[in-house]
Amino acid sequence: MTLSEAQLNRLSILRGRRSNRTDKYQRILSEDIIEQVLRQLDSNGFTNVTTTIKMRNGLGTAHCIEFTLHDARMPVDGGILPKIIVFNSYNGECKCTVGVGIFRFVCSNGLMLGDNYFSVTIRHLVGDTLRRKLNSIEPGVAAALAEINTGLLSKVEQLRNERLTMEEAEDTVEQLGLSTRMYEDVVHYLRRTWSGVSGRPEDADHNMWTLFNIVNEVQRKRSRSEFARAQFNRELLTKLTDCLTTVRSAA
Repeated sequence: MTLSEAQLNRLSILRGRRSNRTDKYQRILSEDIIEQVLRQLDSNGFTNVTTTIKMRNGLGTAHCIEFTLHDARMPVDGGILPKIIVFNSYNGECKCTVGVGIFRFVCSNGLMLGDNYFSVTIRHLVGDTLRRKLNSIEPGVAAALAEINTGLLSKVEQLRNERLTMEEAEDTVEQLGLSTRMYEDVVHYLRRTWSGVSGRPEDADHNMWTLFNIVNEVQRKRSRSEFARAQFNRELLTKLTDCLTTVRSAA
């Protein structure tokens, strides 16, 4: 698996642009990172992969390389797919970030929700930290892909098989300790979606997986914190499971 000649040419053009930086600046080549990613995709059996390169703007050198892993399509509808995303620039315009995660489109403008299985951010500064973080990319990607291959799909299936009544779902959400406004928004969206009035058709089934997606989506749409957008997903899943146990124990 390789990038197309046209994609490599786009990166080459960006790399050739001038950079007025101090001696502390060290360029990080996207091609080196791509080579590591492709090697791990091959090793983990991902062959049906779409690669896209997006420019951050028309003047600078910041760019995004996105690998969409179609082999691991989730056993549900809704456009949920694992992705590897590399942000970088060849002039220090932005930090280099590599992430492996599960993403789901929220609306037609392309906004996505994600849960990172691996993520590293590297500043373009000479030193041991840069070398250490660059060396962490390949083993990190490898571990994330292995987890997606072995654990993720079975976990989703387990959540789908956990059937809920509307009352159980609302009581579970109440146990989360959300703000009044957030709780009301989640319950409103839950009722409309599970009754088939509106919302995503793939979230209409009454189970733990759809409840997780509904709560997660409402919370992330309202979150102003980028940290929360990136990190809250798994914490929510664990907390929802604990809250359901509490609700059923009290019944």
